[in-house]
Amino acid sequence: MTRNFTLRNWTLLAGISFGLGGEILLWLLIGGAPNHGLWMSLPVVLAYAVTGAFTWWYLIRRNFEFSVWRAIVIGLIVGLMAPSVFWLLSTTLYFFARKEFPVFDRRINLLEALLLLPQVTLVAWETLGWASAAMSAFVSGVLGYLKVRSLREPPAATRSVRILHLLGILLVMTGLFMLIMGFIPTPTSGLQAQPHPVDDYATAIAQLEKIQAHDLTQNIVEVCKTQWLTHEDKTEKVIVFFHGLSNCPAQFDPLAQKFYELGYNVIIARFPDHVDISRSPRYMTPTAEAFRPMADSAIDLAHGLGEQVYVLGLSAGGGVAAWVAQERSDVERVVLVAPFFGLVGLPSGPNQWVTNLLTRLPNIWFPGTSPVPYQYLGTATTGIGESMRFAQVPRQAAAQSPIRVGSVVLVTVENDSVVSNQMAHRVLAQWKANGANVEEFVFPAELGLPHDVVDIHQAKGNPELVYPILIDLVEGRAPVIGSH
Repeated sequence: MTRNFTLRNWTLLAGISFGLGGEILLWLLIGGAPNHGLWMSLPVVLAYAVTGAFTWWYLIRRNFEFSVWRAIVIGLIVGLMAPSVFWLLSTTLYFFARKEFPVFDRRINLLEALLLLPQVTLVAWETLGWASAAMSAFVSGVLGYLKVRSLREPPAATRSVRILHLLGILLVMTGLFMLIMGFIPTPTSGLQAQPHPVDDYATAIAQLEKIQAHDLTQNIVEVCKTQWLTHEDKTEKVIVFFHGLSNCPAQFDPLAQKFYELGYNVIIARFPDHVDISRSPRYMTPTAEAFRPMADSAIDLAHGLGEQVYVLGLSAGGGVAAWVAQERSDVERVVLVAPFFGLVGLPSGPNQWVTNLLTRLPNIWFPGTSPVPYQYLGTATTGIGESMRFAQVPRQAAAQSPIRVGSVVLVTVENDSVVSNQMAHRVLAQWKANGANVEEFVFPAELGLPHDVVDIHQAKGNPELVYPILIDLVEGRAPVIGSH
């Protein structure tokens, strides 16, 4: 940068920078902000670009004395102004294109848009204001640094220090942006149950075959398709299994066989898109919105296979099972095994912050190894965040309303190194306070069991001990360790 960087250049740079920032913001908030392709993206880019460019143009024309911190304050102002500009631009665009505005599902005229401007601005500040302000402050802070630097050419000897200074500012601003993003609540609307139970066996089997056929058209490990075991007719009892985040239906094969031999019909539901044939965690990207129909469908179809429906879920599948307990009244009993409400070692508040942040960041995956031949080789932030977001539905509802299922059993591993037992106990206590029929069973630490107590490929697993206990818990008996 030199002194010859003109007013026009600064205005153009500000417009491009703020416009790109607005588009990134929309992308990060795609779970909570309406997204309708170019029709929503274009007004967002234009709103931030126009607001940012005009603000910088005006201040430079007035010979404003820039500093990094003053530029950050300017960015905060731009971030608060841009939603109003976006509203005016988007409503104008939709009006002249003769399209229905998505928020209202109808056309609105320009006069109505102006009258609604104060109300829309307040709503925007309440919901997305902090994220908008943080993004704009970040962009403006970087521009401010460049502006200050352009006014004085540093000696060559100090340029490395200047670079480190810039990197430090970028790091601080990135941290601030992520911190604020973590405090913006994640949306859970639309994640409530939509039951459509199937009554007859033939219809249920036909739909299961259709689901499995679809599974096999995807690029997945073959044993990870949706599975079921039946006695060729509707039975008194049917059990639905929900597997863990890094696993797939094959995780429950041996335990499912045990229940089948006891006379149950069995469904092992498959998480959305699990498991890619490469087993790379980069593809571990389910969404809470995809968990909901998967869980509803499994329970709906179970009614065609059995008179009484039972559910057992492990880890992230335990979070899904908790959702069933909170949302579905047509289930006899739910067993949550090491349910994933939050990460081990973090209290409820920080876990909520992690949930909010991970669901908005791009997917970051961490390659690893696994003794399980059909499991993801590592983990990924999107899968973790979205699993926690779906489990957030029953976790939040537990404090406000009783469960709808007949009874619930919480099973925890005392030395669990993956999930937060504290959060699971808190949910159980809230259910109990609301009059629910709840029980608890703990695998003590001295057994040395892993988080995944079900999969037979786990080196420290003990299915001979665990399976009979889980069967007792599903059937309502009080298990005793070592009695089997």
